[in-house]
Amino acid sequence: MALCLAAMLVPAAAEEDLIGTWNLVRATAQGVEMIVIGDEIALTLTIREDGTASVYSLMPGEEPATAENNWSYADGVLTLTNPESGEVEMSAPIVNGEITVEAGGAEMVLSREPHAVYEMPAAVKADSISAFNGVWCPDISFQSGMMARVSIPVKERAHMEIREGTIIETVPEGEATEYEGAALDTESDSVKALLSLADMGYEGYFADIEMTLLEDGAMHLYVSFAGYELVSAIYIKAAD
Repeated sequence: MALCLAAMLVPAAAEEDLIGTWNLVRATAQGVEMIVIGDEIALTLTIREDGTASVYSLMPGEEPATAENNWSYADGVLTLTNPESGEVEMSAPIVNGEITVEAGGAEMVLSREPHAVYEMPAAVKADSISAFNGVWCPDISFQSGMMARVSIPVKERAHMEIREGTIIETVPEGEATEYEGAALDTESDSVKALLSLADMGYEGYFADIEMTLLEDGAMHLYVSFAGYELVSAIYIKAAD
């Protein structure tokens, strides 16, 4: 009830304030909030004064698409309709200057502001593999131009322990998996630790893990297979 009353107290946007371009800035799916930080994914809504609107979408694995619609606005809700059939294509509330669209179990938020920009901290030189020693926990993951921060407590997260050339991966209430053979790549300008996954029982598969220490004390973990990115994540060191 309190939330409903609070929503009623938020002044509705004026119709003329809707004219212009709205950009996807974040999305929530399965309880995980993701922030748009790149151009690999996009949902752009352009609202025009003549009552028409266009929706440009770019999703991973799909070709970019643009749809033309008519729009109307009443009681704080923006509605897009098909100009030919009159069917409602989208109905979304506008609260605090943001449009919230629900589709496919996900909630997407559009704003007049451009999407965020994430700058990876600079890499630091590691003198030896020992610089990576310790227990590391995932903090931020990147995928398809979006960034998600792990929200569960650090002690409940999967983690990775590095002991010289050995990596021990542990998941909550699961068994630890031990990988050997990590080595420091002294030929790389950023000095990364490389771990080949080719000999881990996956015959014919060649995956690599690259670990790079960052100047803020975190570590970037990058997993690739046959040149394709599988995992890109920031890990933080657990407290001793």
